[in-house]
Amino acid sequence: GLTWKSLTDSLPAGAGSTRTITEDPVNGDVLYLGTEFQAFVSLDQGRHWTRFNGNLPTVAVHALAINVPSGEIVAGTHGRSLWITPVNEIRQMTDEVLQKPVHFYKPVSAVVWKSEPSTGGTNRRFTAENPPTGARLTYHLTKPASAASIEVLDGTGTVIRKLDGKTDAGLHAMTWDLRRSPPAGSNNNSPQRRWSRNRGGARAQPGTYTVRLTVDGDVQSHPLTVIIDPEHPDPAWLSFEEEAEQQSDQDSEFDEEHDQR
Repeated sequence: GLTWKSLTDSLPAGAGSTRTITEDPVNGDVLYLGTEFQAFVSLDQGRHWTRFNGNLPTVAVHALAINVPSGEIVAGTHGRSLWITPVNEIRQMTDEVLQKPVHFYKPVSAVVWKSEPSTGGTNRRFTAENPPTGARLTYHLTKPASAASIEVLDGTGTVIRKLDGKTDAGLHAMTWDLRRSPPAGSNNNSPQRRWSRNRGGARAQPGTYTVRLTVDGDVQSHPLTVIIDPEHPDPAWLSFEEEAEQQSDQDSEFDEEHDQR
């Protein structure tokens, strides 16, 4: 606090009164700002600001909290609601990184969550749409490419999943659902096989994996840690859920064969 510099001139018109400002604990050049009407982020200590994209409505943001392990920021509003968005990639956006034609951002750990049964009932749930469950994998392209893909490798170096990526210029986020490739023979169009194919293959077990981005011959990779649901640390439930899914597949196959007869 020995010296101060006004950020008023660099804020966009219509930002409203400033409510809260927070420095990123990983990258001190990144600042997050909550105002009377919206939330902003700066990559250069407040010299330039960009409004957060996403589903945050026009609302006063009174408080900001950052969860470093999950790579997320939480905004608290006067409407007594919470809004969460990922910032793991933002804190990695240095000048050097942004100048690269292709860059694969280091991902945070992913969590294998235990499925919870629905409790039913008719109570309204005041929740917005949640992001897909799994590992968020993000890369940017400064110009269009011919081909882009992300492969997931296990500890033996075996590719267990391949995801086709977008090739247009921009920032692209993909989600690996923490499952292996669908089982062989799941390409026919029966309802059960379509369901199995959409769900994916067996769940990936907790451990360390490698995620590898390939864009027109440019290859970049990062380690990815997959951890078990911290509220259910006993891994026995993973086996139980896997057996339940396999039994469901078998039951569906039997029902389909029975109906055809």
